[in-house]
Amino acid sequence: MPEEKKKRGMPDGMTRLQLMQDKRSNVQSMTDLMDVELDAFDRGWARLLCYPGEKHRNPSFNVHGGYGATVLDGVMGWALISTLAEEEVFTTVDLNIKYLRAMKADGTVYVAHGKVIDTQGRTVITDGTIVDPDGRICVYGTATCRIVRPRN
Repeated sequence: MPEEKKKRGMPDGMTRLQLMQDKRSNVQSMTDLMDVELDAFDRGWARLLCYPGEKHRNPSFNVHGGYGATVLDGVMGWALISTLAEEEVFTTVDLNIKYLRAMKADGTVYVAHGKVIDTQGRTVITDGTIVDPDGRICVYGTATCRIVRPRN
C-alpha cells in the first residue's frame, strides 16, 4: 500500500497550478463557484481574473465581502502552492482582509494578485490585492499559512 500511495503522489506546486490552469484539476469547482480564472503564475506569485456576478451580491447590490475574502485566500494560497514540493500541502492559519472600495457585480473584471512575502521554516506570510480595471485596490489582505509536510 505505501508503494501504491507513492506512485499516485501529489505533484509539486507548479505542476498542480499548471493542471488547474489547463482545467485538468479537481479544484475546478471552487474556481467555478467564485467565477475566477487562474490567469498567470510563477514561483511565489499568482494572478486571477475575477468575474463577480449577481450570485455574489449582498443586499446593498455590491459584491459581498466574503467574495473578496475568498478570492484573496485563494490567490494567496495559489501563490504559496507554487513554492511547494511534492506531497506538501498547507493550511491558512489566519486571514486579514481590508475592504477599500466596493466591488460591483456589473460585468466589471477584477484582477487578484497574490504573492509570498516571507517563509520561515513551515510558516509562510502572503499578501494579496484585488484591483479594479483602473488599478485601484478594492480589497487588500494578508495571510499566515503553515506548510504541512508528509510524514515518512
